[in-house]
Amino acid sequence: MDRLHLDLVIEKKNRRHIEIVSYIYNSKYPLTADELSDYLRVSVKTIQRDILEIQNLLPTNVYIVTMSNTSYELKLPHDVTLKDVIEVFTESSLLFTIIDSIYHGIQLDIHDWALELFSSQSSLYRHLNTLKKLLVPFNLKLSLTPVDIVGKEEDIRYFYFNYFYNAKNSPKMEVPSKQIYTFHEKSLKRFEKYEHANIDIQYHRFLYWIMVINQRVSLGHTIQMPDDIKAYQQTKPVYHYFDKYMHFWAEEFDLPVNTSDETAYFSIIFYDTLIYKKEDLREVVYGDEYTQQKDVLHFLQESFTALNLPMPTNDDLLIYENYFYYVYSMSRLTPLLHTNTYEVNRYIKKEHPSIFATWLKTASDSPFLKKIKGIYTEDIAVNLTMLTRSIFYDNNMEKKHILFSFDGRNAFLNYLSTLAKNYSANNMKISFIPNRHITKEILRESKVDILVLNYESPFDLEKCPHICVYQTNHIPSKQDWGVVKELIFQASLKFNA
Repeated sequence: MDRLHLDLVIEKKNRRHIEIVSYIYNSKYPLTADELSDYLRVSVKTIQRDILEIQNLLPTNVYIVTMSNTSYELKLPHDVTLKDVIEVFTESSLLFTIIDSIYHGIQLDIHDWALELFSSQSSLYRHLNTLKKLLVPFNLKLSLTPVDIVGKEEDIRYFYFNYFYNAKNSPKMEVPSKQIYTFHEKSLKRFEKYEHANIDIQYHRFLYWIMVINQRVSLGHTIQMPDDIKAYQQTKPVYHYFDKYMHFWAEEFDLPVNTSDETAYFSIIFYDTLIYKKEDLREVVYGDEYTQQKDVLHFLQESFTALNLPMPTNDDLLIYENYFYYVYSMSRLTPLLHTNTYEVNRYIKKEHPSIFATWLKTASDSPFLKKIKGIYTEDIAVNLTMLTRSIFYDNNMEKKHILFSFDGRNAFLNYLSTLAKNYSANNMKISFIPNRHITKEILRESKVDILVLNYESPFDLEKCPHICVYQTNHIPSKQDWGVVKELIFQASLKFNA
């Protein structure tokens, strides 16, 4: 369950129960109470007490197996999913019902909601106060007379898109209908036929956008596009495709609105689903004029210098240029469209800290980016980190030599050597020396570029300036392996050779 949906579960104990069940399920092996305690940062006694409570709440055909009185494993029948199990712990959370009802046009005041949900008004206010806080990052507010989510239509649509699209393992979530799937398939074929364009879009992501837009328009909530943004979009080739698209869309779903505002909106949402490729998309997407191109190139030159990386090839630069065009165009409507989920940002910052930190610094200092409306600098830096990591990993790697010198018992050493191979790049020369004292001479003779060891280094590291030395914990952690991957990436760039 992602952070947004987990935060909608008000009771802390229920949230913890969801995390325990999810963690046991995703681990694929029995977990001890100590491991669960470390993960959730609560006492072992709390974990043991929670497990007993969870076992009493689970359906009769779902149970947690206690193995050797120390570890736990979740047993599910084939027709039961993790989402079904989590539903047990979200039934007491009123917010899922309220959000879903508002989405479907049901608006009640506090008194009526309290009767509908068999809740006291004080409890309902407590729930709604949580929802009010969760809406703030989406630039939205919560009205109480009646209970409704209010704000700009483009921000409301973005909230609902995120709410449904990112709802993995959250119960009772709306999904695109078969009619939407069929319509989407026909639309893709029409696009290929009319435009002869080699464009790939994210299939399921666009389905959820259609679902949310359909629902909002059917309730009379239409986009009021600012004239300057609408005029700007109308000059773009992709707008003319959606001008045709809107006719089929309104006819297929029997929707009352087919305006130039919604056409311009669809043409912007299209950017959110495009897959970045090394192709010039000006003819089919944004036309010949791209006024920010010089600013983008200047920003990239400064950034790659700071990263100590070469300027990408022209083909690779197209990916960056396309990305910044989409950011610029989407941000004119609402900056939220270029943001990531909390989970993506957290993962990338943890996996690639040095690249992210550099992009964050250059993006924060960039006059060009400061001119973009409401820029979310951290999200930009995360996206640029992902693009950089993939582009340079694929195209600019030079074979390097990494030496692992691990210490431990036999089975443990064999296991670590397997892990090391899995975490290393395919084009790396990998060596293991567990049975010799590592000296500077060995490193020089073997032409080692990176040395990884899990014990205290026996020599003065300052005397090996051309070798990167990294010491892991005795049992290398995920963070240790992440650092190793980052070192391999940095050392393997031709520019740094």
